[in-house]
Amino acid sequence: MTGPAGRIADQAAPLRQMASSTWSGPDPVPGPGPSSWRLARTLTVTSGKGGVGKTVLAVNLALALGELGLRVALVDADLGMANVDVVLGLMPRYHIGHVIRGVCSLEQALCPGPKGVLVLPGASGLADLAALDEARLWQVLRELRQLDRLADVVVVDTGAGIGPQVMAFLEASPEVLVVATPEPTSITNAYGLIKTLVQSRSTGRDVAPRLFLAVNMDRRRDEGQRVVRRLQTVVGRFLGVEIVTLGIVPYDGAVALAVAEQTPLLLRRPDSPASRAIRQLAWRLMDLPEQPQRPGLSGIVSRMLRRMR
Repeated sequence: MTGPAGRIADQAAPLRQMASSTWSGPDPVPGPGPSSWRLARTLTVTSGKGGVGKTVLAVNLALALGELGLRVALVDADLGMANVDVVLGLMPRYHIGHVIRGVCSLEQALCPGPKGVLVLPGASGLADLAALDEARLWQVLRELRQLDRLADVVVVDTGAGIGPQVMAFLEASPEVLVVATPEPTSITNAYGLIKTLVQSRSTGRDVAPRLFLAVNMDRRRDEGQRVVRRLQTVVGRFLGVEIVTLGIVPYDGAVALAVAEQTPLLLRRPDSPASRAIRQLAWRLMDLPEQPQRPGLSGIVSRMLRRMR
């Protein structure tokens, strides 16, 4: 962690100089290890409104990626409703807020999950990042960078809606998965989120995020396809961007039972229709080429802070 207080004081001046010279740069990602480290592919999962099964989808997508033999980390960055640990039935001692406050290291906060997935439980601590002094901030970024050593893919579950902290995180993310359902309000809010993200994205050095779509809780075979066509049409026509559909997950009664038992769907009912669809989402994601920029989680957080400060 931070080490003796004297060491922090000695490092503060050069770290502040580093911060002032790199905040406006592309991706200030300090940390131990060579600069040639391979940064993890990071997918941020969000939705225009709550109640669409975003967290359940993010959790099971992470497990499906783990089944493919990838090293996966799952980060709960939902500031208002952090409940990834609840869906997984975990009882963590530490969470991301403890890492930010220096109570524990990142590796101490990580929980082993099913399929080899490493879970970083959530808390409201992310909101405190902007208030940290530079020395502590860089230490946090160093901690977060460890995920680039431990994971090939990082799945980040953010909050729903278009709050300022959620939008700052989405704007900084290279790949964003928007989860929607066939419910009219979900479709409308998903479009509103995409519109806000497109209109507020940086026109500077950051690459605009690639947008993915997953339709969840599809009760009829043609209903999900109509949602896909509707969103792709209006996003392309009125916003001038492409949204790539990863797949459609059918409504499945096994999902509610899995949540009630705090057991991931892919473990409780691995052959259910929703489980099979989520695996197809994972295959589809990994078949698609990545964004040319790969900032890793620490790079995303540092980008986010540039927007919040």
